[in-house]
Amino acid sequence: MKEVWESNGGPIKVSFVSDNQLTEFEPEYNNDWLYESVFNICQKKIADKNVRLVYCLDNDGYGYGQAIAIMRLTESEQKVLENELNWKFETE
Repeated sequence: MKEVWESNGGPIKVSFVSDNQLTEFEPEYNNDWLYESVFNICQKKIADKNVRLVYCLDNDGYGYGQAIAIMRLTESEQKVLENELNWKFETE
C-alpha cells in the first residue's frame, strides 16, 4: 500500500496492487486521520479471496490511541493471540 500526500493538507493518493490489478483512490483530507473508507475499499478488494482483516485493540481492549492496528489473520491465528497474549479484537 502506498500513501502519497502532495502537501500537508492533501490531496492524498492511496494505491495498492492485488492480483496484478492496481487500485487507486483519493480519500478526503481530515487533518491527520484517514477516513474509514480507505480500509473499506481494501476489504472489498480482498473479500472474494477469503482474507480476513481484523482490528486489534491491544490487551486492554481500548486500542492504540491515534494509531490503528489492522491485521491479516486466520481465525485460528486470532484465537492464539486472544488466548496466549490476551489481545482483544473488534467484534463485528
